[in-house]
Amino acid sequence: MQDQPLEVLSRTVLLRPGVDLTMRLPARSAPAITESFSPTSLAFATANDPCDRRFVNSGPNPAQRRANCIAAGIANPDGFTSNIVGFTAPISVSGNAALRNERADSWTVGAIVRPRFVPGLTITADWVDIRLRDAIVLLGAGQTLDACYDAVAYPAAVCVGTGDIDTARGEIGNPKHSFTANVTVDRGPVNLLWQTQYYGKSVWNADAAPNALEYSGVGAWWLFNASIGVDVSKQFALRLIVDNVFDAKPPFPAPAANGTITYYSGILGRYFRASATAKF
Repeated sequence: MQDQPLEVLSRTVLLRPGVDLTMRLPARSAPAITESFSPTSLAFATANDPCDRRFVNSGPNPAQRRANCIAAGIANPDGFTSNIVGFTAPISVSGNAALRNERADSWTVGAIVRPRFVPGLTITADWVDIRLRDAIVLLGAGQTLDACYDAVAYPAAVCVGTGDIDTARGEIGNPKHSFTANVTVDRGPVNLLWQTQYYGKSVWNADAAPNALEYSGVGAWWLFNASIGVDVSKQFALRLIVDNVFDAKPPFPAPAANGTITYYSGILGRYFRASATAKF
């Protein structure tokens, strides 16, 4: 870990304009520390080489990419087929001792509604806005190549492994917009929960041209979960949980990597869980 101080600033405002509504308004600024001294190791990977004829016209500035590829010695990128696109190539993986702490400013506005005309009903909603700077991510071979050949000044530091640039916002696993909403109802010994989750549309590569891939990304996805619990006694309770109530399938094409985590419930399908809690 880097020997740097961690500073966390937290401010919270609690408003209760009425008996039925409570609002939470916290704001936080929390730099993070990450490991940076992983030893260099050998690995093998494939990647979409930005100088390959299929990708040379992609990126945030295709003209700049083409010029950098030519400067690297590829005289005709339109006729160049890179081996790393179809076959694994040796790469090195290591930490970066020059990493700085991440910094983030986040705002969260939350509301809790308990209408008196529906006893036991609680509706909660939270809005979160996070502005992250100096984000630390693990870059693959393709992302490192993109950062090298899309650089305004070539060769850039990233070309020799001393700096990395990548856009993750909006990519699969990191949608620009997502939310989770919970509705709970408590009536005596019985309690119900209905959960709605939304993941906005995402792309495979935020730095690629829209027509670089046959499928540039996936559409928005909804997931619904539910549970019912019964307090049999003060010492014993039962709960039935149904994940993915409507058996929603993952968006096509079913993604790997970060998408496997985001759309795991869709990959697994509808499933049931039961639990029992006993107090002694």
